[in-house]
Amino acid sequence: MSKNILVYFLLWISFQVLVDVNCQLTSFEPSGLFRHTATLIDNKLYILGGSLTSNNTLVKGFFYLDISVPFNTQELSWQDRSSTINKIPLHDGATSVIAVFRNVDNLKF
Repeated sequence: MSKNILVYFLLWISFQVLVDVNCQLTSFEPSGLFRHTATLIDNKLYILGGSLTSNNTLVKGFFYLDISVPFNTQELSWQDRSSTINKIPLHDGATSVIAVFRNVDNLKF
């Protein structure tokens, strides 16, 4: 039984190597990032900063994906907004917080 599992595992790995997955056909395709900030606001997933996965270079990227409309992985509608963030320095590993207050008349910290 363990020999069959090993054969199936090796076949699965071989299949993963042979399959070419094309997941973007749009004009703007963000680079692979890690340590970026991801924030969901009004059904838009905003991505800010981070480092390139290929060489750890910090990037000043700012883009979003509108998840309010149906989409598939072949045609993701990334919107580049990098030109709108002139004053934000290069960074990675940041955190974003959205605070929503209701009835703030008696708000105390």
